[in-house]
Amino acid sequence: MEITDAKPDDIPSKLKPLMAAFTASPFHAAPERKAEMERLRDKYGIRIQLKGDAKDWLFEEFRIFELNRIFIGLRSLERLWAYCYAYTTITTELQKAGGEFADIENHDEFQLAFNLLDWASQERLEDREGEWPNTLPDPSHSDGLEHVKAANHFFLMTSGRLLLHEFAHTVLEHHTAQGTSPEILKREEFEADAWADAWMLDKWRDYKTDEKVFIGRCMGIAFAHAPSLIFGIDRQAASESHPSPIQRIVSFIDRHLPGGNPTDKRLVDLPCAFLLVLAGHLLFTKQKPFEWQPLPPTYKELFTRLEPYFP
Repeated sequence: MEITDAKPDDIPSKLKPLMAAFTASPFHAAPERKAEMERLRDKYGIRIQLKGDAKDWLFEEFRIFELNRIFIGLRSLERLWAYCYAYTTITTELQKAGGEFADIENHDEFQLAFNLLDWASQERLEDREGEWPNTLPDPSHSDGLEHVKAANHFFLMTSGRLLLHEFAHTVLEHHTAQGTSPEILKREEFEADAWADAWMLDKWRDYKTDEKVFIGRCMGIAFAHAPSLIFGIDRQAASESHPSPIQRIVSFIDRHLPGGNPTDKRLVDLPCAFLLVLAGHLLFTKQKPFEWQPLPPTYKELFTRLEPYFP
């Protein structure tokens, strides 16, 4: 099943309430640049094509002749929403409890987050047991669960960032030919990351001068690195076409969040702290010991120490 220019009613998924906003997410990731994005979309004829039967992670750009498409797997989007909900809930509840599991107040939703993460984090999507279980949170539960609205927001911000990355490959005319060297492919991944991040962050003050806008967009970018961390921790060897998850995170920090100290707990460093929670949870669940102390003076140094675990 392929759905081009998908309408919400076309989507056989619990993500149906979010699909109209998903297709518009590249525009809403930086609303002050909406007209610019429309011109780029029309200039390059970029369209989103949803694949409802894709069995594994699918989120890629495809170009041949004048055809520019971004292919998205429906199950990939379900998994992405699950990550946004689970890690939003886990991080927020731990913050409220001062980092102490024993002091978690919202035990029910905290456990639901882990249950949803277990369901979503299987290595291959076809290994899942049936459809999205009714016992787990979904985007329609915003009236009954505390963290669903935040998860919906970050899902759309993250989707916008991931789609902007795929836009970048077309706009920057990156290589598509077989046999392109790994060095070129990896360099172009860094370039697409930088283009997408700059699109979201270069003119954020034109939207609103409140620093929370900048931090919120950086959180969307941070969430966009979650899938590569989640898949990367099980990878046995480095990818031939993509930089390591840690290299991409460090590049983002260098460009937009330099100088943060893990001991400062500044609000602007929240995206870095979130990514550390995610990496730490993955190390814990995979039973991979990591020596956190002593903490280095910068997030860049701390993430660099994690690179051997995420090839």
